[in-house]
Amino acid sequence: MRYRLLLWTLVFGLWTLPLFASGKSSKTDSISKDVSAAVSVHPAAGAKSSPDAAIRKAFDEGRRLYKDLDASSSGEVAQINKTAGKGPTKVSAPMLMLLRVCQQISEWTQGLFDVVKTENNKEATLAVDFGRGEVALQDKKAWVDFNEIRTGYIVDRMAGTLKAQGFSDFMIQLKGASPPAAPPGKKGKINVASAAPMANAVVRTMGRDGNDYWRLNVANPDGSGKNLCRVSLEASSVATADVLGQRQPATDLRSVTVIARNATNATGLARTALIAGKSRAGSMLGAIGESGFGAILEDRNGKIQTIGDVTAACFEE
Repeated sequence: MRYRLLLWTLVFGLWTLPLFASGKSSKTDSISKDVSAAVSVHPAAGAKSSPDAAIRKAFDEGRRLYKDLDASSSGEVAQINKTAGKGPTKVSAPMLMLLRVCQQISEWTQGLFDVVKTENNKEATLAVDFGRGEVALQDKKAWVDFNEIRTGYIVDRMAGTLKAQGFSDFMIQLKGASPPAAPPGKKGKINVASAAPMANAVVRTMGRDGNDYWRLNVANPDGSGKNLCRVSLEASSVATADVLGQRQPATDLRSVTVIARNATNATGLARTALIAGKSRAGSMLGAIGESGFGAILEDRNGKIQTIGDVTAACFEE
């Protein structure tokens, strides 16, 4: 009996799940013009609201966060950028928590992941005082850009909304990626690291889909409409970043899929590993010892490398 490991980036398969199966409420809608979402929730005894009402709340939270994390909006990110080089500014507890997560991703990626941007990719510092709840961009020409992890963070916060309503069996999927932010006050494309490919498919699951794991169909990318296999998830997050649509991608990888406990980590790590290239990505991801963590690297020739606890891989007999 021969088994061949098959990995196709989850961007092809995340949207083939039959969300409207019996016994659960589901909705597919847009978060923004660039990002769409699909949410499926099973009923729960003692929940604070109906599944449909909870899903609406989750979408409202997703749309609010998408705007708030946009550097061109009037939210916290814009305020941080506005005060660059002028001293500290107060931020919310969720923003401080997000910055802690970003700090962890930066450590895992040996500094390659960084939400602080400059036009010439020079180093700049964002000072964070967790005790006072203050942050300060010390370079007046630097700015903060969360686009590299925005979709993953939105998925995590949408999951938090569903859990707060008393639901423990659900799936959230986001597809799409927004363009990198230009420096405050400027328009057009810029030559910064954030212009590289981003994670464009993110999913988070919790609990089970009835009596079984949540299952995702992985479709053949040849456009035939056929499925190569299925993947099973329970309480995991999966993000895929790929170079599709890039004319001259500056990486020897075609795609990176990361499995992690939360979608923010999965998103940031997938995108960063993709631009890091096969050798560096293998080194930095291989050093992550988190429980349940796994990654799958696909190079430009289709060769697969698996790292850690890869529960989202599938096999063909």
